[in-house]
Amino acid sequence: MSIEQFLRLERYPSPIYFSPFTDPLAEAAQDSLLRVLRRVLPFGVRVAISTKAVVPDSIFQLLSQWGDHVLFFVGGTSLDEDRNASVEPHCPPAGLRLQNVRRAREYGLTQLSARLDPLLPDVDDDPDRLCRLLDRAAEAGARQVTASYLFLTPLCNRDRLSRRP
Repeated sequence: MSIEQFLRLERYPSPIYFSPFTDPLAEAAQDSLLRVLRRVLPFGVRVAISTKAVVPDSIFQLLSQWGDHVLFFVGGTSLDEDRNASVEPHCPPAGLRLQNVRRAREYGLTQLSARLDPLLPDVDDDPDRLCRLLDRAAEAGARQVTASYLFLTPLCNRDRLSRRP
């Protein structure tokens, strides 16, 4: 279904989940996200948005009008920027992502979640590192956390590790 066909529907499922795998707040997707949100929110549709991008004010302004219908996830797995640059190239720094949570709270959104994904076993799950990250997320306003590990087959692990800087 094209976005044009979707926008012509008379009813929508609820909730609609905007997945981070095709980040709805990537710069190229923001206009489409705005169009969809402007269409579905007046129908009372609940939305869940998950992103690692920096959220523009225009999105927060729209979401603030429907705050009780919005579950907002911000992805980040580490405060170590060297790790992040290697594992999540082209993603904003962790501090900027956490500012999304603070800004969402300032815009009146209350269902705020930190998404720790993908956690790398024996890299990201050090208790001290996790506690620092969770403390920063809580300080920013996150009230929930979801987490998942990255699991790779032995062949994928070998190939990925052979390309590390």
